[in-house]
Amino acid sequence: MRKFSEAGIHFPAANRLRSLVLRQLYIDIATGLLAVRLAYAAVTGFLAPGIFHMRLSRYDTWRMFADELVLTVPFTQAALVLLLALARTKQAGLYGSFAMICFTFILPRSLRNGWNTPAADLLLAGMAIVAAVLEGKMRAMRVRNA
Repeated sequence: MRKFSEAGIHFPAANRLRSLVLRQLYIDIATGLLAVRLAYAAVTGFLAPGIFHMRLSRYDTWRMFADELVLTVPFTQAALVLLLALARTKQAGLYGSFAMICFTFILPRSLRNGWNTPAADLLLAGMAIVAAVLEGKMRAMRVRNA
């Protein structure tokens, strides 16, 4: 028995639906991984602010910003987790997560919270930017179809 595709019968609606489901699955997986990473880093920052301040004070460049960064970084990470959790602000949360991961690249390696490997940060940054672009396209499609 021949398959439908071999007989020349195509189902573009089914292919489009499968593509949309896969895009949404990718966005959900990326959002979940980013939320877990940011939540872990925020909790670590809230539970041990003294350690983070002490580590920042070791470096001359970061010493003058240590007092502000000790609270700003965990609060920003917690705010990004909230943005990722809400459907209306998911795209902003994805772009913010990308920016936060890029910010961690300029910190010395001993200051980073969470997964300390640059490969994991690069993977998550790439996932964040791709998911943000896909979320924008999905939102535009929902607005256009509504």
